[in-house]
Amino acid sequence: MVIRLRSASLASLVLLGGATQADTITVCLDGSCDHVDPAVAVEKATTGDVIEIAAGTYLLERPIPFFARNVVLRGAADVDGRPATVLDAQGLGQVLESMGSDRAARIENVRITGGRAAYGGAVSLSGDHWVFVNCVIRDNRSDARGGAMFLGDGSSATVVGCTISGNLAENPLVTTGVGGAVFVSLESVLTLVDSEISGNTAVLFGGGVAMSSSGALVLDGGSAVCGNVEGQVAGGSVTILEGCVEEFCDCIPPH
Repeated sequence: MVIRLRSASLASLVLLGGATQADTITVCLDGSCDHVDPAVAVEKATTGDVIEIAAGTYLLERPIPFFARNVVLRGAADVDGRPATVLDAQGLGQVLESMGSDRAARIENVRITGGRAAYGGAVSLSGDHWVFVNCVIRDNRSDARGGAMFLGDGSSATVVGCTISGNLAENPLVTTGVGGAVFVSLESVLTLVDSEISGNTAVLFGGGVAMSSSGALVLDGGSAVCGNVEGQVAGGSVTILEGCVEEFCDCIPPH
């Protein structure tokens, strides 16, 4: 079901202001910061802490675990405003891991890649709310649901100014795989603001986004779900405030 509404404002952005800043923890590759491993830095964070990760490619040997609430993980941006911090799971597991059913986090200015898991190649949420701002999430893989992201029952995520592309939902041993980019479970909501989900692949259906019957997708700020293999959106409900769901991405304005 697709519902089209006029967008009065980017109301979803209200969700971005809830984190309380406590301490700032720094991460960089040259050893001059508090930590060199983002996973260790986030593991030590407490409620409201900000993790500042310098530019560079961080090869993760384990997922980055979020134990505390309202943690901000902030990468660096280049001169053009694009993410200059790369978090690469090297196919060993997820990139970001929520360690509880009541976690909330804000992720900024990072490229999330190389994740692999059965449910949510890069990240899996369970009763959480996460906000992604100015991120690139690509080249992750799920063996079952959600090549890049899996929203468990009752979860929500707001994605602002991000690109989710090149992700895959496929099990090489059996014919399974839905939600090439994202899978949205029961009573869960994915909100896109000025973001694009394109060029993802699912083996069965929902090349862009697959949802349970009570899952919901909201598009705002000119967002697009387009150009994915095995369909754009499957299941659930879609509310279009400002944006489009199309096969060929003709609705995306030229950059």
